[in-house]
Amino acid sequence: LDEVLRAAGSQEIEKLRSTHSQLYKDAVDANLFKRNDVRRRMQAVKDSVAFTASELYDRLEEDQRKRHEHIARHGGSISHALELPEKHALSWVHDVFDVGGLFEEGARLVDIEARRHDMRVKGHRQSSIVESAPSGYERLDHPHYQPTMVGDAITGPVSLAA
Repeated sequence: LDEVLRAAGSQEIEKLRSTHSQLYKDAVDANLFKRNDVRRRMQAVKDSVAFTASELYDRLEEDQRKRHEHIARHGGSISHALELPEKHALSWVHDVFDVGGLFEEGARLVDIEARRHDMRVKGHRQSSIVESAPSGYERLDHPHYQPTMVGDAITGPVSLAA
């Protein structure tokens, strides 16, 4: 009886091994198929572009050089900032967002956070820091939302007085 059970058990184990082996082979084949499909699609995208990235940058630099020559000939001043045409693929962003206002607000918040950080370094409590340097945003001004250890690790060590 023991030999019969062992034989039956070994047959079942062999079936499990065979099934596992087949499933593993199928998974490897599916992964290989997917990788090859992704490679094929990426190559199709690359082939559909009429120029390389280097050629694109060369064209952009040539266009900028021509604009600068034109501006210089007509007595204008040349800006070295990134220049975008009046209408471009993302020009809708300028209609939706006040980019200048966003920049100014970001600069204001950076200034407030720098003042708060200086106060923390000097040992002030969070509630007094928030009170003396309010941001105008509830999440940033709530006295119980304190800086975290992760934030301190990013901004540098701060030793707080007890």
